[in-house]
Amino acid sequence: ASGPPSGLVWGVVSAGLVATACGLAWTTVAISQERSVVGARAALEAGRWDDAVRLARGAATPWRTLDPFGAPVAFLEGAAHMRSGAADEAIACLERARRHHPNRLVVLNNLGILYATTGRTDDAIECLSVAASRYPHRLESVTNLAACYLDAGRPLEAVELLERVPEASRSPVMREHLARGRELLGAPADASPPQAER
Repeated sequence: ASGPPSGLVWGVVSAGLVATACGLAWTTVAISQERSVVGARAALEAGRWDDAVRLARGAATPWRTLDPFGAPVAFLEGAAHMRSGAADEAIACLERARRHHPNRLVVLNNLGILYATTGRTDDAIECLSVAASRYPHRLESVTNLAACYLDAGRPLEAVELLERVPEASRSPVMREHLARGRELLGAPADASPPQAER
């Protein structure tokens, strides 16, 4: 009786070695990514924008798009560009982060703000509308969306949006936006606006 051909045994052994080597390589890459992400976050906090961009780029891979804290890695790079004043680069990074993670509030809100500050009001309204509808309890998106509506000359939408927020939950900025919207509509600051025809 003879055993399996030696080539078959070698094939099983070599497959095991390859799997082990791949596992070690994967672990090494994962550890390197973790270090890059932590370094990018530290660089952001320290105001070292170039380091943050370099480290965030080093952490991004096709199979790893979120950092350990749940933020898209491209967001970290975009945040560094945003804080350094490089709006076009920041928008490109945040658009990439949105493609990978379309429901992340931090991406939607910051991308909406960038769109608004660069004059892309319609894009800002779209982005912030998604954020406000998916996260209605996160009032920063509602506030930012109302500001965009006002800037776009759409006070009725701003007022209707802000009136859905309970009065006790309205921030001073929300109250200012609401008063401005009502003023633009020709209504007293404390009155309810006319309802749009549906």
